[in-house]
Amino acid sequence: MSSPAFLATRLTPRAMEALPARLLNSTVRAAFGFAGRHASEAGLATASAATLAKGVLHTMTMSRLMKMLGAMALAGGLAWGGVGAFGQLGGLGGGPHADEPQAALDRSVDRLQSDLDESIRRNAEMQKTLQDVRAELKALRARQQTSVATKAATRRSDAIGAETVEAVSQLADALKRHPAGLSGEHGYSSQIYIMDLVEGGITRIANEPAPDLTCCGRPTWSHDGKRILFEAAAGPDWPRARIWAIEVHNGRPSYTVLGDGNDPTLSPDDRRIAFLLHASNEAGAGGGLWMMRADGSGRHRVGDFGSPSWSPDGREFLINSYTLPTISAVTNLESGEGGVIQVPGHQIFSWPSWVGPGLVVSALAPKETYEGDSIALLDVHEPAEAKIVEILWKRGADLDVTPRWPAFRPGTRQCFFDGDEPGQRSLYSVRRGESLRARHMGVVAKKPGRGTGLGSLSFSSDGRYLLFDADRPSGE
Repeated sequence: MSSPAFLATRLTPRAMEALPARLLNSTVRAAFGFAGRHASEAGLATASAATLAKGVLHTMTMSRLMKMLGAMALAGGLAWGGVGAFGQLGGLGGGPHADEPQAALDRSVDRLQSDLDESIRRNAEMQKTLQDVRAELKALRARQQTSVATKAATRRSDAIGAETVEAVSQLADALKRHPAGLSGEHGYSSQIYIMDLVEGGITRIANEPAPDLTCCGRPTWSHDGKRILFEAAAGPDWPRARIWAIEVHNGRPSYTVLGDGNDPTLSPDDRRIAFLLHASNEAGAGGGLWMMRADGSGRHRVGDFGSPSWSPDGREFLINSYTLPTISAVTNLESGEGGVIQVPGHQIFSWPSWVGPGLVVSALAPKETYEGDSIALLDVHEPAEAKIVEILWKRGADLDVTPRWPAFRPGTRQCFFDGDEPGQRSLYSVRRGESLRARHMGVVAKKPGRGTGLGSLSFSSDGRYLLFDADRPSGE
């Protein structure tokens, strides 16, 4: 209970009168000089607050300033309480210098107010700098996470077991020895092909697996290498497509129907298949995102309409619309959180595909246009604030095509895409980090009246084979 503030409240007028004028005057001046000096130090301490370290120092200084303001209050109480005593004792009043205490107090208050205003201004600057540093730190962490995820995905691809590689080889060899036949001329048709990226050459692996199912598309290779899924429909009637599986039995490819649906995608353990189901496919079944076991059983609805793609770690779905430009969303399967991918100044053009956890490759188009002009790697850890990690290819005079269906080859730095131009589509590849120039892969498909010509690019789990759908492409 011996604090200065407590003592100030207990000083009686008689006690005040008993104070020598010189002592009281020097006490007031010393108190305000101390407060003013340290307030100035606070302003100077924050003048260089451009870093987080300076911010810590400023916080300490502000704490000291608050304590000094308490001392100022004490000094002010003493000064005002003792004015009468000054006059009576003749130390400061009754003469030509009677206004000096008041003027001194005014100057001290003005000086403290000025220093406090400067401190507040510097504090605001520091807060802005701190926000900028935090934003940069957040972006840096996101880039580091993306880099780690990409390296992890590459290591997984490089570390694929011999059993998986052998399964891919067995299925591919069986398909090469027994290629799918080509049915008669159809006004609208497409077939499934594999391209050997090591030895070269393409092989037709699916065409009309059942009578009149002349349109085959959206192929995907299982992670264990043992089978390929695709969809097949009668002509352009894609909403009534069925999902098929290709496997090897007795050295030959066999074809099994798994039920109605489009755009199959396998979970990383190959035990579940997610797919799009149109409402017209099954009696009483609503359209949307559906799930089933690997054998086609246990079918149930899990989400709204859209084409799904399972992330490499199995935790998320990339869901694409059938519109152009494309609406692409990322959804976490555990929390249900996610959102539509938003890229500042750009829009998604064609369907993106996974490269690694939180990382996709996508064709982009400038805002308010319908012409894709580039291919980029996107960080989609926060879909609403997606970031361009790297531009892989840019449309230019050397290659003036519209990019579609970008896909990243596992275990490599290669991106494949098809270039859309009047009357045809061609297959291209570009290598990350080496050049923005794309290389023609020697595959060209004409575009029929309502067909796409070439698309749906994906890879075998070991990265050796490229899967795609096309209508009688050159080079087979």
